[in-house]
Amino acid sequence: MGDAPPALLQLLQQVGQFPAAEADRLLTIWQHPFQLRRGEWLSAPERRDRYVYFVCEGALRIYCVGPDGEETCLGFSYPGSLTGSYPSLITGKPADIYVQALQDCQLLGALWSELVELTPQIPNIERFRRILAEETLLGRMEREIEMLTLPPAERYARVLARSPHLFQWIPQKYIASYLGMTPETLSRIRNRKV
Repeated sequence: MGDAPPALLQLLQQVGQFPAAEADRLLTIWQHPFQLRRGEWLSAPERRDRYVYFVCEGALRIYCVGPDGEETCLGFSYPGSLTGSYPSLITGKPADIYVQALQDCQLLGALWSELVELTPQIPNIERFRRILAEETLLGRMEREIEMLTLPPAERYARVLARSPHLFQWIPQKYIASYLGMTPETLSRIRNRKV
């Protein structure tokens, strides 16, 4: 297992239900350490991503930029989660998203091609990838429904209940963007709840 973080092994075992020998084999490809300073990009539209990353320390935001230059936050990554430009990994082309460090970050990467190449030897990788994709899709659908049907205060309440840790790691202006509101609106909502 080398220097793989215990949280990565836990993620593999919980989501992928890999037997110990398969988990050990899979951990051998998580051997590429990355360090980012606050403000640096892990992924950007002009770059093709080749790695899937496990966040060991720090927090990142995933966002896109509209034609008017306005940034819209799509999500966040934090310790114990996977991150990267999934669209770029799947298509093999640059994607129109950014992944940016909000704090100094330490990540551990696995080459996507190595993960794919291991799949015939470790069939549970396919299950692991499917479950992660399903969880991501369900989360995106839930968020889209909330954005289209709920008032700002209710969107805030749901994110706070679902992911209270975000408010410890993520600046308010990015949470506001994620919730589809201005930072001032979020501030008013939070002050009413106190």
